[in-house]
Amino acid sequence: MADNNVKYLELAIGSVSNRAYAIRPEHITKYIRPNQELYRSLFVLDNSAFEHFRDKGSIKSYKGTYSLNSIIYDIDRGKKTGEDTRQRAIAFINTLLEQGVDIQTQAHIWFSGRGFHIEIPNLYGFEESKNLPYQVKMTIDSHFGKLVDNIYDKGRLIRVGYTINMKSELYKLPLSWQMLNDMDYQEICEYCQTQKQDYHHKPFNQDDVYPIWEDKVLDVKEFKEEDNIKASNTNLNAHVTCAQKMWNSDKEGERHITLLRMANAWRRMGIVKEGAIKMAEYNIPSLDHNEILKIIDDVYAWEHNGYSCSDTIMEKYCDPICKFYKQKNYGLEVLNVKELSSKLKDFVHMDMDSNCFNLKDHYPMKTDYRFLPGELAILLGDTKLGKTAWLQSLMVKLTHMNILYLSLEVGDWLIFRRFLQAGNGMTKQEVNEIYRTYDEDKVNQINEKVKHIKVMTTSPDIDSMKQLIADNQPQIVCIDTIDAIDVRYNNDPFTKMEKIVNSLKQIATQMDVIFFGISHISKGASRDMLTVHSAKGNSAIEQKADKIIGIQGQRDANNIRVIRSLASRDETDFEMAFNFDYTTFQFKPKEI
Repeated sequence: MADNNVKYLELAIGSVSNRAYAIRPEHITKYIRPNQELYRSLFVLDNSAFEHFRDKGSIKSYKGTYSLNSIIYDIDRGKKTGEDTRQRAIAFINTLLEQGVDIQTQAHIWFSGRGFHIEIPNLYGFEESKNLPYQVKMTIDSHFGKLVDNIYDKGRLIRVGYTINMKSELYKLPLSWQMLNDMDYQEICEYCQTQKQDYHHKPFNQDDVYPIWEDKVLDVKEFKEEDNIKASNTNLNAHVTCAQKMWNSDKEGERHITLLRMANAWRRMGIVKEGAIKMAEYNIPSLDHNEILKIIDDVYAWEHNGYSCSDTIMEKYCDPICKFYKQKNYGLEVLNVKELSSKLKDFVHMDMDSNCFNLKDHYPMKTDYRFLPGELAILLGDTKLGKTAWLQSLMVKLTHMNILYLSLEVGDWLIFRRFLQAGNGMTKQEVNEIYRTYDEDKVNQINEKVKHIKVMTTSPDIDSMKQLIADNQPQIVCIDTIDAIDVRYNNDPFTKMEKIVNSLKQIATQMDVIFFGISHISKGASRDMLTVHSAKGNSAIEQKADKIIGIQGQRDANNIRVIRSLASRDETDFEMAFNFDYTTFQFKPKEI
């Protein structure tokens, strides 16, 4: 006979995808290993979990009860600086102090490998129930709002203490209140470089805990999707896969605009508005409740079909298994005022700090010169002037962005070494020596400067570029050079260039990325004074490119390079002079 009092945790070993292991909570320390990621469920599951995972291999259809052995608040780093994240953790703990929490006995502070986890006993007095995840999520959101990242989805996993975060290569380790206050973020990172188990937080004894926040607990009715959702004949996965992918993505800066699209898909599937509201609250708790209601109300009042396959956000999540993939015939193509208004609203809500860059932030310029999602920028210049080197030196500065660099004229190890040179100000001899001796600490140190960059040296077909972007999710795609892009069944250089440029501009707009392409100049172009007409090929570049930038100088004469804008749709022209250091591939600004 099964013991109804036996509880289980869901475990994921090695990665979050290798999950559905049911273990007793007291056995979790047996699975802690050096250099191995380990995750556990936030909630404790009842005795049915073991057989459920064995038979189903997933938590999705789990019908048992949930309970808690502690409350964990997540202070996620996201796009913030490490020191800002530390200060937010301190501010939150001070909030707990003000609300009656004894930090010495009722709070465990963890460095997660990037951010911080603040763990307290169950001071709310939450009771075991099938509805507990939804109740906890809504209660914490109501209690603390945006002070913390609300992570209480029923299937959410959290990193186990004393295990490594492979992205940062740092361990999740306990900190005292004094350590959090006295050490800066960098010092905490250094402390967490190696696994330690000599400083243990004592487990909470829930029997000794008085629930001081019982009045904060929301009395929510049990949410059952089958009662609130009128399903259509088609499954969401088979119907609109982009909406399903959005459900599984919670990207910072895009929660508002993705909810608009998910809500539209739910509406078109026949899901009633009340069900859509519950689903939105469950999946995107970081959005304000009133904002969720406003978005859902607006979408369900639409008289049109809403977003189509050509929508810039939906395009990011496009999948070949979708029934609309080939025809791209989901939704409208002609935009009325409501659609246009919605797109403008999307744009102003977008997190521009993480999706664009300004040359003025990196060079001593008098005016702004921004590169925005959806733009095609072209860099022109004669051979051997350092076009590739300048583009590389710019990309290494953009550490807040994901970059895909298509090096179609220079091999993989060589382009990588040049990135290391530009990012670290090192000669090729210095880089080679570090890799020759392979001091792992030094290798990791110089690699850190370019970890936001991926490289590809095989030319993709222009028609497969969308899938390449969908798979890698870059914010900037650099193409060195654009005429090396493969265009099937087209050998004419003029029509080939027209196809490439037209396609790149279309893809940039549809998938909300920045394309930065290098182009050689035509044979008849003046080396002394480049213009928009200097690009190799036909007039497609000058017609379609949003920005054209020229690089000029005297090859073999000196190391002075002048970089200036030749054309821009929405920015003021600029001109800058640089000293080009051939040995380090760095460009250092100088006065003209």
